[in-house]
Amino acid sequence: MRLVLFSILAVAMVGLMIPSVFAENTIELNSPIYHESGDNIIIKGHVNFENNKAVGLKIPTGLLSTIQVYTSNDRLVSTFSQKLTSDHSFSYTIPTDKFKEKGKYVVYAFYGPPKETFRNTSYTGSVDIFVGISASEYQKQLEEKQKQEAPPTPQKPPTVIPVFKWLSDAFGWAMFLGILIFSVVGIAYIIKVRGWDWGGTYGSWNTPTSSRQSWKLKNLGYDGPMPQSSRDAHYRIKDLLRGGSGHSDDD
Repeated sequence: MRLVLFSILAVAMVGLMIPSVFAENTIELNSPIYHESGDNIIIKGHVNFENNKAVGLKIPTGLLSTIQVYTSNDRLVSTFSQKLTSDHSFSYTIPTDKFKEKGKYVVYAFYGPPKETFRNTSYTGSVDIFVGISASEYQKQLEEKQKQEAPPTPQKPPTVIPVFKWLSDAFGWAMFLGILIFSVVGIAYIIKVRGWDWGGTYGSWNTPTSSRQSWKLKNLGYDGPMPQSSRDAHYRIKDLLRGGSGHSDDD
């Protein structure tokens, strides 16, 4: 059976230099893999050590390495473990029957006891495996699926003003304008009749006697000189209503 071998080793990147000198992650793994049906997959990797301690984990040499294979919906399908070689590397062959479905799988590599919380951290290595589909095609299908599953964007209904609400608003504005016009006309009338400085309800001493006051004085039987101010006329009318003559001491 033909084997597809993919491997990225830190040693291959820097020649004869020691990988742990430049390493930040605990484990180095290969790049994403495209897997054709019928092929086994060999995954190689390397555990980085510094002063005989795994980088980040600070655990000693001599422990097992482990890989776990997950489906795209995070279901564990396979687990393999083995000792490291003398140069701290490992190599796993994953049988083709482990990839029964077309799509994306994720392989996580651990050093020491595998912990669920270490996935997607610097303490593990991970690699994507695309079975029967390329990475770009898988991403395209994933985006289309997400669009189909996304809830539709709610459409805002058009703004419609009910007829009764429009009539109510129109009536309110009409009432407001009517009151405003009435107030302005009333103030203008008072100013016209009594003048600006009319000094209260009965006018001031500087406001001429109104025609209504003159008419009332005559009807009440006043026979003296017609008063010149509205306030004087008011007092004379008040005196006549009390039974007086309507005359003042100055007459």
